[in-house]
Amino acid sequence: SVDLSFVGPPTVFLIMLLMWVGASPGSTGGGVKVTTVAVSLLNIVSLAKGKEYIEIFKRRIAGESVNKAFAIILLSFFVVGFSFFVLIFTDPDKSMKALLFEALSAYTTCGLSLGITPSLSMGGKLIIALTMLVGRVGMLTLLVAFIKNTTRRNIVFPEEKILF
Repeated sequence: SVDLSFVGPPTVFLIMLLMWVGASPGSTGGGVKVTTVAVSLLNIVSLAKGKEYIEIFKRRIAGESVNKAFAIILLSFFVVGFSFFVLIFTDPDKSMKALLFEALSAYTTCGLSLGITPSLSMGGKLIIALTMLVGRVGMLTLLVAFIKNTTRRNIVFPEEKILF
């Protein structure tokens, strides 16, 4: 085991990036999953090439999968950012790097720490525990569970292109 409190900032950043990406979808590992990041990156490449859809290995990725991938990534930023923001208030004496690492580690449920977890306040520990729960279940899953499912109507609205 390596004491992560002694590694340099570039190593901590790399570890945080790898924690955020996480494992493959069939595993119990946390993170946003390798395939989610891959679909998002492939979408960026497809947009840069002027394509309207993603092709990989002579297959086309469904638009629903692309939307879901970007939703998962955006929600992960929101959850980690919110957790980090609250930790700054509950534990102002801790370094921001360590608090961000703790929030990201909790969301990805990987169990790594820079050594500040035992010294967090009760509020900080509660935030870490809730972040772990949200990270394990998945924010998208929680939203689907709690948002009222509206009945689908057979109405198709006209399509509009948005300027970016």
